[in-house]
Amino acid sequence: MRMWKRAARAVLVCGVAAGTVFTGAAWAVGGGPSEIPQVSRAELSIDGHPLAIFSRCMIASAAEAPGAEPTTTEIRCERALTRNIELAAWHELVLLGDAAAAEKDFSLTMYDTAGEPVAAWQMNDGYPAEHTTYFDEAGFGREIVTFSGAFMQRVPV
Repeated sequence: MRMWKRAARAVLVCGVAAGTVFTGAAWAVGGGPSEIPQVSRAELSIDGHPLAIFSRCMIASAAEAPGAEPTTTEIRCERALTRNIELAAWHELVLLGDAAAAEKDFSLTMYDTAGEPVAAWQMNDGYPAEHTTYFDEAGFGREIVTFSGAFMQRVPV
C-alpha cells in the first residue's frame, strides 16, 4: 500500500511539473495555442546575406547533464530542389576536409505567413554535415541539409 502511495505522488508531481511547463510556454508566446504563429519559411544567412530559404526546419540540441557540453547541436532543414549549388559546394568543403573554409557562423530565422520573424538561432562554426537530395512521391526534387556546429543558441528577433 505504501509503495502505491509513493508512486502516485511521483506521478502527481510529474503531472504538475508538465502542466507548469506547458502553461509557461503558452504565456511566452502571448497567451495560448491560438496565438502561436504559423511558420511559413526559414532563412539561413551568413554575415547578413541570405544563402537559402527552407520550407521545413528542425533544431536540436542535447546535453548529457545540466552544464555539460552539448552532445548534439544540429539544424535539419528541407526545401525544394533548386538550381542554386551554394549549399552543395559548401558541403563539398566539408567532404574535402577544409574545416577552415567550411566552418562559418550563420543564423537561421523563421518567419510567419505575414513575413514577420518569429524565432531565430545563431550557430557558431557551423557547417553542412549532411546533404541529401531525393524525389518525393509526386516526382518533385527535395533537398535536406543537416547543419552541425560548435555552439548554437536561440537569439531575439
